[in-house]
Amino acid sequence: MSALADISPRVAEPFRSELLAVAKRTGAGEPFIESVRRLREGLGPSVSSVVYAVTAAEIDGAPLQPALERAADEAHRRRRVRAEEAARRVPVHMLFPLVFCILPAFCLLTVVPLLIGTVADLRLPS
Repeated sequence: MSALADISPRVAEPFRSELLAVAKRTGAGEPFIESVRRLREGLGPSVSSVVYAVTAAEIDGAPLQPALERAADEAHRRRRVRAEEAARRVPVHMLFPLVFCILPAFCLLTVVPLLIGTVADLRLPS
């Protein structure tokens, strides 16, 4: 419980306020496990693996470090997958400006001068 109060100033929002709330609820007499499980309500399902690791460590006496390392690895993997998906969508988003802005400008700067030159050469002097 005091560990959460010690850690909370070192983490970013919204985790800071949620960890402080856990420490406050535990200090007010709520069981630690129930207070930690309520983290899911405030932070969403993304913290489920961390909540599970902390509650398992509290109930079973399981070591916390390996479980937290696995949760961190899983979070990094999910973040990497989302970044790769976003990177695959970039060419589709670039298609509109390419077709409607860059391609016409390219045509005006390359094809039109060639056509004008060809038409001028085709006109025979009289």
